Amino acid sequence: FQAVAYPAGSDFNYDGEAHRNTSPSEEDKRALRQAYDRLASVDYIEEDGPREVDLASTADDALWDAIQSVERDAERARDDASTPDAWTGWLRKGGNLLGSMTLILHAVKATGDRRHPASVPVQPETVERASLWFDHFRSHARRLYPQSSSWRAARTLAAKIREGEVDDGTKPREVAQKGWRDIGSGAGATDRVRDALEVLD
Repeated sequence: FQAVAYPAGSDFNYDGEAHRNTSPSEEDKRALRQAYDRLASVDYIEEDGPREVDLASTADDALWDAIQSVERDAERARDDASTPDAWTGWLRKGGNLLGSMTLILHAVKATGDRRHPASVPVQPETVERASLWFDHFRSHARRLYPQSSSWRAARTLAAKIREGEVDDGTKPREVAQKGWRDIGSGAGATDRVRDALEVLD
């Protein structure tokens, strides 16, 4: 998760498109080291106990909504018998992960502004950024569960694309009509093709 502090200059704004397939510049690496040094120097425990970090009321609502959305995804996965237990388990931890990422991003931003993280409330844009990172990590995590029906369908579809059996511009419905292994045909096949495409994306 060190990439949350991947800066663009010194403003710590991550732009997924702009930074895709690029390495940090020397300036970015310096700013990243400075961010970690500042984070390491923060004293969260004082004589009267730990300092708590507050959320702005709008950030509190945004974080609650985001966590509820993740928990709904976990419930749907749990209720789907074809979903691997490991994937369901990952989703069930998602709310905690999202909350942790929000606090880490808040700490990076606050220390970058030379403020103690407990001296300023978490802002809604920090929750939004953490949600975007969570979605990014979730898309990668989905690829780690080869037992899932989506992954098996994606593997089949990728092989058929390599073999030249899927032309550019072919619609999911047309692929579904071929009745390939792990994709099948009939009801639900088109959705399985769309899921496979999402995994491959």
